[in-house]
Amino acid sequence: MIRRFFASLCVFLTACSSAAALSEQDSGKTFIACVGEKQLISLPENPTTGYSWHFFITPEKQQVVSDIKETYIAPDTTLVGAGGVKEYAFTVCQKGKITITGYYIRPWEKTNKENARKVTYTFDVVEQSFLCQ
Repeated sequence: MIRRFFASLCVFLTACSSAAALSEQDSGKTFIACVGEKQLISLPENPTTGYSWHFFITPEKQQVVSDIKETYIAPDTTLVGAGGVKEYAFTVCQKGKITITGYYIRPWEKTNKENARKVTYTFDVVEQSFLCQ
């Protein structure tokens, strides 16, 4: 019983520490975040193909995140058409459950979200406490 408590506490403590960049391999997972904590999603993107990542946040009608910043980092190569990385950064600002969904689409085409390349990240956001230090 005590071992399980300490194991859970360790997971919770590391989950509330500075977040590393989430990747496509992290899609579908749930993360613990603390109010005021910055999060970063980093995904491969190649805009020369017309495809780019587009993100949606739920719940939609509430101010659950702030400081949203999307950045494209070009590859360090002279090859024409080489892909880079899209970074999507934000700060969680409200306690509760937040889901970030990204679709890799061509914005001018009609999107079939069932067949589109997709990532989903869920955050259980907790208030600031000693666990978030």
